[in-house]
Amino acid sequence: MEGIVVRVIIKAPNQQIKDQIVNCDIGWTVGQLKDHLTDVYPSKPERATQKLIYSGQLLNDSMCLKDVLRHCNGQEDQAYIVHLVCASQKISTNKITDQIIENTNISSARSTVEHTRLNNTNSIQNQSQHINNIAMQHTPTQLYSTQQYFDPRNNQQMAWMQQAYTHYFTQYMQL
Repeated sequence: MEGIVVRVIIKAPNQQIKDQIVNCDIGWTVGQLKDHLTDVYPSKPERATQKLIYSGQLLNDSMCLKDVLRHCNGQEDQAYIVHLVCASQKISTNKITDQIIENTNISSARSTVEHTRLNNTNSIQNQSQHINNIAMQHTPTQLYSTQQYFDPRNNQQMAWMQQAYTHYFTQYMQL
């Protein structure tokens, strides 16, 4: 089976680059195909940034094409469709500026959240002291429903959730 040349159609997800037809040996590994794409693909993506997907499966560099590509019997000159995903190599200065502004806004938002959290913690501690004074006047069952809302741990949990959401949103915006 070595020495057989197969046609592989390389599709880019952003459609800025037309589908490329690459002829390669069926005995190649995925790593060799990536090296070949570094030379012949229009954007010249580096091997380390390339991810190849065939039939919904992320291909490992050590995989051999003959083991991965599914051959349909009776079809000569069959083309295999492989999706190429890679990080953009060329970032415009506008995009870099936008990222700097976004990072500044995120840092500002984080410091605002931290400041708000500290203010809320002080406020809750004051309220907690007030509740403790009231506690001497009421039975524990009367106090339970009121005290759970003024527990400083709930505020900490809220701050953690806000921080997690900020991190999640930051990661989403970087995609």
